[in-house]
Amino acid sequence: MPFSAHDLRLDYFRIYDIRDCPATERVLTRGQFDRRGQQGVLQGLDLFAACISKNKEPLFDPYSNLTWYRLSQSVPEPTRTVVVRNQFGEATLWIGKVEALLCPAQMLGDGSKPPGKLDHFKVYRVLDYGTPPGVVVDLRDQFAADRVTVDSPAFFAVPVMKEVRGKRYPVNNPKTHLVIYRTRPKPIARRVAAADQFARRWPIQMLRSVALAAPSLKVRWK
Repeated sequence: MPFSAHDLRLDYFRIYDIRDCPATERVLTRGQFDRRGQQGVLQGLDLFAACISKNKEPLFDPYSNLTWYRLSQSVPEPTRTVVVRNQFGEATLWIGKVEALLCPAQMLGDGSKPPGKLDHFKVYRVLDYGTPPGVVVDLRDQFAADRVTVDSPAFFAVPVMKEVRGKRYPVNNPKTHLVIYRTRPKPIARRVAAADQFARRWPIQMLRSVALAAPSLKVRWK
């Protein structure tokens, strides 16, 4: 089965480390690992994810971006085993606690639009994995074009329903997840502005690129 952005209806994303933005918000989330909705608190905007073309493949939604918030949940998570499949092959991941919540965001500027039916994602830390992909890929977004090596998986992101301030955001694409791989950090000095459900304007000061998020299928888990 092909695993392009169009096949899975979700783009690749380059993850940028940014200057932290303070944020506090109570949210309710529920994904495929949750028996019921889970209460959590957002504790700051740490990273920013911009959609990116890999190896000259077309974007699915050129307006897709994600804001990355630290997420604290009161209920501990068990260790889970997840088998995933994407363009880099099939891999077994052992995942642990929840680390973050990814929220759809609009990059502000001339001609910008909000993303289409882009989901929220709950991010779990990868505790162990098999062999890293070690694949070299060409990446291009509106900020940079370069060649990177896809290193070890650091996080696994699951689409979730989110409820905040009395409004519920359902899951649009339940099959497609994100595996977030480390890449060698590369400095970047860019300032942009973004908007999401929590702020009309976030001042995003990019510091370095740190990871690549790849659309992926979850084959099985336990």
